[in-house]
Amino acid sequence: MNRTMPAVSFAALLLVAPLTTTTGQEPPATIRSDVLIGPRSGGGMSRYYPGRWNLLRLRLINRGDSPATLQSTSFASEDSSEQYGRIVWLPSHAALETCYPIRFPPKTDSKQNSVDLRTLTTRADQSAEVLVRDDWGKLEGSNLLPLTEPRAVTGIVRPLGFPPEEREYDQVLELIAASRRTTFLPSPVHEMGDAFLPPTVEGFQAFDQFVVADSRIGRDEAALAAIRLWLASGRRLWLMLDQIDAATVENLLGESCKLSEIDRVGLTTIRLQWTGTNNEDRIATSDHERPVTFVRVIPGDVEVVCTIDGWPAAFWLNYGAGRILVTTLGARGWLEQQPGLPPQLHGPATELASQFFAPETVRRPLPKAMEPVVQDYVGYAIPERRLVTGLLGGFTLVLVVMGLGLWRCGRIEQFGVYGPLLGLAVGAVLVGIGLQQRQAAAPTSVRLQIAEVLPDGEAAQLRGVSGVYRPDGGPAVLEGIHGGWLTPDTTGLAGVTRRLLWSDLDQWHWDNIQQPAGLRVAEFETSSRFAAPFQVRATCGPDGILGRVSLPAEMHPEDAVVVTADGRIGATLNPDGTFSAASAAVFSSQQFVAADVLSDEQRRRARVLESLRTDSAWIGYPHEPMLAFWTPPLEDGLRFGPGLNGLGAALIFAPLGLTRPDPGADIVIPSPLISYREGRGPDGSEPQGLFDRRSRQWQERSGPSAAWLQCQLPPALGLLKLQRVSVVVRVAGPVGRLELAGWKDGRRTVLQNWKAPVGTLTAELSDLTALPVSRDGTFLISVSGGEPAPEGESEEMLRARMMQKEYWRIESLSLTILATPVPDAPVDTALPREAG
Repeated sequence: MNRTMPAVSFAALLLVAPLTTTTGQEPPATIRSDVLIGPRSGGGMSRYYPGRWNLLRLRLINRGDSPATLQSTSFASEDSSEQYGRIVWLPSHAALETCYPIRFPPKTDSKQNSVDLRTLTTRADQSAEVLVRDDWGKLEGSNLLPLTEPRAVTGIVRPLGFPPEEREYDQVLELIAASRRTTFLPSPVHEMGDAFLPPTVEGFQAFDQFVVADSRIGRDEAALAAIRLWLASGRRLWLMLDQIDAATVENLLGESCKLSEIDRVGLTTIRLQWTGTNNEDRIATSDHERPVTFVRVIPGDVEVVCTIDGWPAAFWLNYGAGRILVTTLGARGWLEQQPGLPPQLHGPATELASQFFAPETVRRPLPKAMEPVVQDYVGYAIPERRLVTGLLGGFTLVLVVMGLGLWRCGRIEQFGVYGPLLGLAVGAVLVGIGLQQRQAAAPTSVRLQIAEVLPDGEAAQLRGVSGVYRPDGGPAVLEGIHGGWLTPDTTGLAGVTRRLLWSDLDQWHWDNIQQPAGLRVAEFETSSRFAAPFQVRATCGPDGILGRVSLPAEMHPEDAVVVTADGRIGATLNPDGTFSAASAAVFSSQQFVAADVLSDEQRRRARVLESLRTDSAWIGYPHEPMLAFWTPPLEDGLRFGPGLNGLGAALIFAPLGLTRPDPGADIVIPSPLISYREGRGPDGSEPQGLFDRRSRQWQERSGPSAAWLQCQLPPALGLLKLQRVSVVVRVAGPVGRLELAGWKDGRRTVLQNWKAPVGTLTAELSDLTALPVSRDGTFLISVSGGEPAPEGESEEMLRARMMQKEYWRIESLSLTILATPVPDAPVDTALPREAG
């Protein structure tokens, strides 16, 4: 039996079916609406999560003889001021199912486990809102929705209508349940067995991880576009190739994953090979009575985790800020069944589960500097301090002179009349000046965007802050035509009912929003599609990074930089599309724009970039090298009404797309492309915590300390032979001694030694044979500092020295490398031998 059916777009969610009425009975209500709740409803959600977007599914019925335009609105009974809904057109004698996003506020009571959802349906095609009664005469529907605090929420696309005797999907659920038990998470997952998958990214926002175990998602364009945006924002996706076809992967990831499927075989003996956490090679063998499906594929540039006879069984790849786990072995191959016990993970599955279900980092809040920068764009000004203080000072002086004059004339009682009149006059002058300043600025809309280009280059995720300035208050226009959402500032609007209404897949508007006079800001998230693909390709050359960028016509780049989690390099974009970022143009930690004198616009840009570097939520961004530049705001589909002066900027982040340089030519790898973390040394020494990779900070020490750094060159550059390693170190405090070393002939080999170092130190390391580079582009270097205790030191001297602790710290360490690409060694082009 065919277990799948063609997926459809959002428009086909309108399942229109003819209805008939039963004669001889009292006719039911003409219009009926029902909220659908359960594992096959609400976009696959059986529970709802506060603080996240959830999808609410609704069934509408029109038993009347004429079509109707209906507006369904839902809200929590505890607070009806914020409502969410949808406007639909329904033919006569028809029914449809539709959905719309809804977001509940975070829980204020930890014991709250449900929310009373109220739903109203009105006739939107009439001059005034007319509430629709249900079959029982009620105007308002009530549903109790279960609420759960979000904790590694996992969703899965399940097959439709699979026969009960087929247990392959049941074993998929057993594998996910066992993986979650291993990571101390509750077992349930949200099965999306509904015929229609979420058509917008808001329908996936409740999930931290998502598992694709059915190919129907590959034929649903709306769901594919939504899940790409969801994944690129930093989530995790699991593709089970034994359950889906290669076309689904191609439709989902495009050029991001070049996957060649060879064939599918059944294995009764499985021999998994992988590298353990201690870098030791491990093997796990299992036998099965029924063959386990194994898909033999040749992947592109991926991180292979384990293999079966040379064929990849599991591998990772990146997609924007997200991570994708791809498994080619059926679920039973990763499980070990013990009598009387639930299935347990087998082989490397435990390590895979710990990475896939690792605690999800909360979505990064927008940089704190963005709202002040938006305010800075608006052209109205507060009256100058000199003017205000001059008026008040003159007012005080006149009061004193007038009082003395009246006292000398014996009419001091008149001071009680003239004093208040003079105060009113000065107040009227100040009010007039304020009104003049406010009216001098034209109504303005500002958009400050952070745009992250998706790996396929066809669209970008947009997040940011918008600001609308109006000299006079009144009704506000807030609408979107590209989907996404915008959260208005509701300060001072308590108790006012406002509605977010969707009229199509990507069209929405806020209803009943009032804007007081002045500036109001709002956060937004949406997407923007490009007329032509956005592509960046780069490599390393003799002076640094060289590349070519294909930009959409609407972009006019300025102040370009190459950005990594470890630094920034000023970039030069040429009119012919080429660009360069020389190693000599590496920015200092306090530099963000390549200019000696900054304009007002460049100062705003520097404030945003500095906030990205210093904000704790953004440390470690971006996850891969990016080309970043500034351009006028992208078309985001947000509309704020006519007559507004448009201002703002967009900060574009596009994956750098590093490629391998030609073998034989010397290349320079700038320091921001070289990352490092503290690791286990070749002598067996464990990490000492001298360098914290998560915060990118070196730790303070009062005595001798050492660390082995695992340095990572860009893997895309291929195997490299080091020609020169230049080091720049900045230290603070009485280090006494600072030493760099490598590993050669089974022992630690000193490469550079400084006595009593101060400030910034530079060196070119000798004997590069002590820094062997592995095929994945890693090498080890030892950093040690602090003066060791003198030989023969007495206990009294030791205690005295310990009482006078003097702290030192490495403030920064950077490497710049001159290397030569090594040609690939000849490989056997024959396919790996058949397994099992």
